This record gives sequence, C-alpha cells and structure tokens, in this order.
Amino acid sequence: MLSSTLSSSSWNALADLVVSRGGYIGPIAVQEPVPGLRGLFCTSDGVRAGEPLLAVPADCTLRGTAKDGQRPIERLITALLAARSAGDAGDHALYLETLPRDVPLLRDWDAGRLELLRAPEVAARVIEQHAWLDRLCEGQEHAHGTSADDVRWAERLVRSRGVSFSDAASKTTGLQLVPLLDFANHRRADAEAEPAVIETGDGMIALCASPTGANRRELNRGDEATFAYTSADEGNERLLLDYGFAQLGADEYAGLTELEERLSAAPEETADLLWSL
Repeated sequence: MLSSTLSSSSWNALADLVVSRGGYIGPIAVQEPVPGLRGLFCTSDGVRAGEPLLAVPADCTLRGTAKDGQRPIERLITALLAARSAGDAGDHALYLETLPRDVPLLRDWDAGRLELLRAPEVAARVIEQHAWLDRLCEGQEHAHGTSADDVRWAERLVRSRGVSFSDAASKTTGLQLVPLLDFANHRRADAEAEPAVIETGDGMIALCASPTGANRRELNRGDEATFAYTSADEGNERLLLDYGFAQLGADEYAGLTELEERLSAAPEETADLLWSL
C-alpha cells in the first residue's frame, strides 16, 4: 500500500515493544513477496476466520479525540507532531521509524490531470482539501517547533493511516495510528467476511483472520491479511482522496501513477471503470 523504511529488524523491535506492553503478535509478519507489494502475511497454515493475528494495546497507539473545537484528525496530527518532536526519547520512536516520508495523494494532481477523472465533484473535493490544509497549517505552525511542511507531512500520514476507535470506558471516539496494523493493505468491503479489525474489551485494536474469496474458513501460510479501509458505499472517491489509489477490478488496485497512465491511454474506458465500482 504505502512505502516505508520498515525492515525485518524494525518489525521485530516494534513487535517486541507491543508484546512488552501487553499486546499480542501471532502468525503474521510484514513481507514483500514481489517488488512493490508490501503487506502483512500469514506465517502459519490453518488460521481460522476470527482468530487474532495481532493485537495492539492503546498505549502503543497515537490517538486524537475531539476537544476544544478541534476534530479528531486535527488532534491526531498534533499528537503525531509532538511524538516526532520528542525524538528518540519518546514512547513512539520505534513506530516513527517505520513511517514513510511522503504519501502521494490525489490533491497532488493539477487541474489538467484532475479533468481526466471526469468527476467534477471529486475535483471540487480536492480544492476543499487544499483550503482546509492551508487553514490547518496556519493554526498548527510553530507548535512543537514545527513548520508548515511538518504539518503537511503529518496530515498525509494521519489521513492515509488513521483508524477510528471508540473507547467505552471514557465514552470517547476518535482517530488513531496503530503500529503494525497500518501495514495491512486494503480490500473491498465484504459483508460476508469475518470482521478483520475489532476493538477488544480491554482496549486493544486487533487484526483478525478474515479470509475472502472461495475459502472463507481460514488463512494459510503466504495468504495476505487485509481489511477494508472504506465502507462499501464510499468507493473510489474516498480511496483517491484519502489513500492515493483506486480500485479498478475485483482485486485490482492502481496507484496514482498507474491510474494517470491508464486515463491518458484510454480515458473514457478507465473513467467509466473507475466510477462504476
């Protein structure tokens, strides 16, 4: 899904930290079976649907809840900037090492490329996103010794990796960054599959085995563990705006570079496919 600096050694270090704080790492690891395809893959056979693959305690995550007129996404951006400002001495230093330096998003496209989408409402959302980010930078700049570039970096990370949460004990909801979980790639929402991401009663965020396709009973060694980033009715608009890729087939996804190439080569066909799913 997203490029990063994660190596097997940094995966192990981060996994050890999660376990030391009461989390769980099961039969799963980050792998890159083919160049450019990095994700979380099952390392054992016969992992039944619903079984936990990993569980990350709340104190390993970065969280943002609505407060003082700020939305959860804004609060989480502030939390991420504060964690980076703390450097190697901070609680989230190992996690920060795994984060990419940049996340390509649809708002990087100019007006000419946006026209290829044949979706004026999506182009309008891009303009709104730019305007909101400009306002955010004005409010966040210089907090924690950051610049506008720092805020823009943090916003891209939070937008593309944030996972919602609901804390029953404090009766709060918000957005969080979850170490290790955010290496799981997206799959199309499937109402018939077992839930892939759940919140446990003791405040853990767990990724569970959730097979799709012909075999809905178990994951085996080498099977990828994925979850739906969006609901079934949100479609490619949100995938493009918040994650920087689109779905072009049942199990086919295209990043922005490939999507632009396909739109340039076959504009009508690709645009029809893009918005028909």
